[in-house]
Amino acid sequence: MNYMEDFQMLQIEENSNTVLLMPLVGKMIGDYPKDFLEKISQEKEEAYGK
Repeated sequence: MNYMEDFQMLQIEENSNTVLLMPLVGKMIGDYPKDFLEKISQEKEEAYGK
């Protein structure tokens, strides 16, 4: 817990002995829709001329 607290993964509230898990503990996974990725790719090509 000390290690996690040092890296701001959790906070310990000493008054209530509550352990708060911070967002860094979780891992977010997601996918972009295919048309969104194609649009981003096209915009990059237009911007950089590739």
